[in-house]
Amino acid sequence: YGRAIADLSESLRRDPSDAGTWRTRGGTRVTLGLRAVERGADPTADLEAGIADLTAAAARDPSSAWILRIRGDAQLHLGRHEAGRGGDPEARFAGALADLERAVTLAPTDAAAWRSCGDVHYARAERTARAGGAADADLRAALTCYDRAIALDPRLEPPLRAVREFARQTLGDGPK
Repeated sequence: YGRAIADLSESLRRDPSDAGTWRTRGGTRVTLGLRAVERGADPTADLEAGIADLTAAAARDPSSAWILRIRGDAQLHLGRHEAGRGGDPEARFAGALADLERAVTLAPTDAAAWRSCGDVHYARAERTARAGGAADADLRAALTCYDRAIALDPRLEPPLRAVREFARQTLGDGPK
């Protein structure tokens, strides 16, 4: 990935107006950050760099649902990482939700964007519940997003089954 980022950086030095290059470098950096998460390493630098690149890409291509989805995912993961270190992830979660809601508006058949939107609501609900607050609104929003994602791509049902059942039981709706 290092070589790819170096090549993309050189391309951006020559032509900083190319949204595709910003998008590709941002996506690559986000991938590095997510791999850091998987290894238990600190993803902050890679995710923040990816978010910055994707912000530059979005400025040049504001109607790209893909850019918004990947940036939203990066913000969600960075928020989870910050929460795990005792920080307040709410600004990250809010940014993720804004990106993902815009992504599903631009691409309403993007099942991955709907799932990610549900993941943000679910993460907010978990945090709210741990703090002793009422998480019903975020749990209901998560279920709505997850149901839409599954309607678009039924292969998402098995990996989302447990979280959906837990949300329904927490809401008192029981398993469905």
